[in-house]
Amino acid sequence: MSEADIPEPVIIPNPAVPKEPQAVGGTEPFYYILKAGTIMGPLSIRAIAQLAHSHQLDRGDFLQIAGNSHWLPLATALDPSVPPPAGTPPAPAPMTILRWGWMRLRYNLGEKSLPAGLVCLAMACLGVLLTQWPPAFWGPLVLLPIAAACALLHRRRFVAGLLLLAAVGLLLFFTQR
Repeated sequence: MSEADIPEPVIIPNPAVPKEPQAVGGTEPFYYILKAGTIMGPLSIRAIAQLAHSHQLDRGDFLQIAGNSHWLPLATALDPSVPPPAGTPPAPAPMTILRWGWMRLRYNLGEKSLPAGLVCLAMACLGVLLTQWPPAFWGPLVLLPIAAACALLHRRRFVAGLLLLAAVGLLLFFTQR
């Protein structure tokens, strides 16, 4: 059987999906695919069909309709014969969540350095105040506001970066007392 003889998979959006796909400027609706921690998209339904046909997508991958915040299992979202999950929707694999969280942290420290640095500094303060443990336990929490301060200094926001570094320095000073 040649590749031309293989029928293209029919992908029909599940009627149980809570929101209609958004269209951009009257064009075809688009979707995102979450596969092993990597987000692919925006993709058209035709592109998803081609990926499914070439076995680049698994039934365990997740699909997000543009404009919707929920990730659905690809099998549930695209095959009407598969019932939607009852209760809470299934979560992506733990490594996918960890990778996604790391990407968000890097983005927040790089692009939103001051708010992220202040939040991380507050967490470090709480870690210092609420524990009687040595710095090996709360010390890593201090590294995040230092990284945010360095990102601020790198983007030439010297006042905010130096103030954040000074706050970290004060925290470290008072923990040694």
